Amino acid sequence: MREHPEGGLELLDPLLERRVHVLDIGELDATWLEGPVAEALRERLWSARTRPEPRGLEAVEVQAAWEHVAGLPPEIAPAWRQVEAWRRLAEDRAAGRRRLLLRGFVEPGFSWAIPAPSRLETELVQAWRERVEAPLFAHPAVRALCGAVLGIELGLEVVANRWRLDPGDHMGPHPDGLRYAGTWSLGLARDWRAVDGGAIAFGVPTSQGFEVHERYLPHHGDLLLFRPGAETWHCVEMPHRSRDTLTGWWLR
Repeated sequence: MREHPEGGLELLDPLLERRVHVLDIGELDATWLEGPVAEALRERLWSARTRPEPRGLEAVEVQAAWEHVAGLPPEIAPAWRQVEAWRRLAEDRAAGRRRLLLRGFVEPGFSWAIPAPSRLETELVQAWRERVEAPLFAHPAVRALCGAVLGIELGLEVVANRWRLDPGDHMGPHPDGLRYAGTWSLGLARDWRAVDGGAIAFGVPTSQGFEVHERYLPHHGDLLLFRPGAETWHCVEMPHRSRDTLTGWWLR
């Protein structure tokens, strides 16, 4: 720490290799000061230097179902009528990726009306919902290929909801139950931006609130897949304009 030529103080943090100019010590955030945040950060950095190797991941062999690409229904976009797109995604999952994003999964003109929604007002959910049939996700080729990339056999039974969240709506943190073999969410929001909010946010509940680790925006045509379980905590953050999705599950 030393005095800065323009006033205030200049500090060097050798742990994070950063330099900062402040006018007063009170401007520093909690990572510079003594306390739980600084101690936790030091512990993580020490561990990163002394034990950098990844833990416990053993890649698995992918069971291919690529012949089903030829039988995909017409709603599926050309980019996903190529075996290589599915193969790469399956290998990503086999290498440890838990959430799989299929960008532009359906044709740009794909739409799904919500003619008779019901309003949900619960502690967990504030949104418009309509229970719908989803034959696209019951299609044999779609089930086979999604099952291949998720590494699980998907059954015939599918349940689905068409959702609309208006500004101020949200879905609170929850894990999808073990009744479900696979979860999918198809974005139907056109021209969506980060400032519009409404992301599917994955993380963990903490005493200070839901700690977000990863976010997915509901871009039109993008399909998000994951295998649900007790640790698949996620929520839908509050949107700033109407947010549309089609979401469902393959049942066990």
